[in-house]
Amino acid sequence: LRFVGLLYGPIDTGLPIDQAFRKSLHHRLSRYAGWKQAFGGITYLLFMVLVVTGVLLSFYYRPSAEEAYQSVQNVVSGVTFGWLMRDAHVWAANLVVVAALVHMARVFFGAAYKPPRETNWLVGLLLLFVIFAFGATGYLLPWDQWAYWTVTEGLAIVGRAPLVGGAVVELLRGDPVVSGATLSRFFAIHVIVLPWVALGLLVLHFTLVRKHGVAPPTRPDADDVGP
Repeated sequence: LRFVGLLYGPIDTGLPIDQAFRKSLHHRLSRYAGWKQAFGGITYLLFMVLVVTGVLLSFYYRPSAEEAYQSVQNVVSGVTFGWLMRDAHVWAANLVVVAALVHMARVFFGAAYKPPRETNWLVGLLLLFVIFAFGATGYLLPWDQWAYWTVTEGLAIVGRAPLVGGAVVELLRGDPVVSGATLSRFFAIHVIVLPWVALGLLVLHFTLVRKHGVAPPTRPDADDVGP
């Protein structure tokens, strides 16, 4: 639980495991932790929803140009509660971006990025880019007309970037045009590469949060001082 960020309290190794667990669960957060600090946890909760629903969807999804669209339609109409899993995945994918941006704004305007927390601020920025990458790679997976042409236009824009734009597009596309090779690469990045990157960054993020604690308010009489 500590590894995935669900347990913040210190574990007393001198107690039996059940008592140590209960003691950790009753660990009180800093008095500075109020509702404004909750958006980081909301972002993490939405990320966990994406992980669970994504795993369930991957049981039925087929990442090929011939079967991708039909497999998505089968999930929606033929799998029990498949429509719920897909809708939850789509909504969580949109809401996690909003929650992450609000969380980053709170950290920035609350000056919580200043030393000794500047490393965690950079880790948070990397996590934000990972969220964007999840959204960009997942957008193509339904393999419908909207997804196809949106990704085509997006790659065209990326290709105009100086120096590295052409190489990045060639790596992502895998063909002269968006094709089944592109779909396979986006799927591999979405379900294999990015989850491992996100896991590593999240572990580092939670470790630094535990080390430095919640940043105090910039003003002693600020509204976000907890009880």
